[in-house]
Amino acid sequence: STSAAVTFTATCASNINVSGAGAGTLSGNAIDWGASGLVAQGGVNCPFTFTNSKATMGTDGQVAVNYSGSVCGIPVSGTETVKK
Repeated sequence: STSAAVTFTATCASNINVSGAGAGTLSGNAIDWGASGLVAQGGVNCPFTFTNSKATMGTDGQVAVNYSGSVCGIPVSGTETVKK
């Protein structure tokens, strides 16, 4: 299969809860992906959305994750590198 849909939950820094859903499509060594959900801390729920994002596997075993979207209505974008 070259596509997947996921749901996820996580806790970051002991008290920040993240939950959401996402989907991606694999083409060669790249995954086009998007996700949305909620970030919650101290009774405050804040939506996030990432669209038109891409993850690319390098020949060195590292994955460059490019993201673009918004968190709490604030635009965010950037690149994070993840080692295999």
